Amino acid sequence: MSILIGKLASLTLVPVVGAGVAYTTMSTKLGGGEGQIRLTSIGDFEENCWVSVQGKLSEGGEETAKLLACPVKKGSEVARFYFYAKATNSVNLPKEVTNVTYTGNSRGGHYQFFVTFTDSWSKTISASNSTWDKTFPTGKSIKGNCTITSGRLGCNEEFAQRLESFNSNS
Repeated sequence: MSILIGKLASLTLVPVVGAGVAYTTMSTKLGGGEGQIRLTSIGDFEENCWVSVQGKLSEGGEETAKLLACPVKKGSEVARFYFYAKATNSVNLPKEVTNVTYTGNSRGGHYQFFVTFTDSWSKTISASNSTWDKTFPTGKSIKGNCTITSGRLGCNEEFAQRLESFNSNS
């Protein structure tokens, strides 16, 4: 009888351990890693990201364009960048940016920011933001070189730019 109880106990323990392992693997995969900030809705971007540059699309005229700075993980200062253009009739999710080139050229008091996306497309934002040259010198990579500290964006250890909260309706 004790052998039967021992086998029954081992059978009930195996599924419990297996379920625990399956749950851990599944939650890590769905969560994007420990502390990863999920950016799957416009609300996620509004809650976790700040506006670094705001202006108009050079090609589109009046369409508002924003370069967003978002922390990579909760509690991390390392920033990643996204491009957001407010569409007239719909809400599009921001696109991840791989490179930003600040031209330093002023056209009528506006500076040009050339933004490249992960899919190799690019856009140009025309903005009146002149602190970017102190924050992010031309020719430097944005990947892993920019941080968000106390509401300021810093790249290459320069923290000249104060960030504002992102609101998709403005």
